[in-house]
Amino acid sequence: MTPEQISRLVELMARSKAIWMVPALLNLTESAVSPSNAYDLVLDETGKRKKALAARWFAVAVREFEPNLVGACVRWLKFTKRGPESLQQFLNITFAR
Repeated sequence: MTPEQISRLVELMARSKAIWMVPALLNLTESAVSPSNAYDLVLDETGKRKKALAARWFAVAVREFEPNLVGACVRWLKFTKRGPESLQQFLNITFAR
């Protein structure tokens, strides 16, 4: 991964925090066929625009990056309870060339 790709992934993970902190909404988002569909599904489920936007950003991350990598980032963020900045440091070290 390039530093630009790492920054993009971290940005998307930060924007989608409201969704990956709620397992039921994360599962709903992962079942969506597109980012727009993820937005609609979560908006219908919750009635909350902020959560719907988070779902859209998470779906964009899954579309732009390997889904297993996105899932690993979610697990890392939940496990470490650290913010996106520490995820960026971790990914920079992991993918250093």
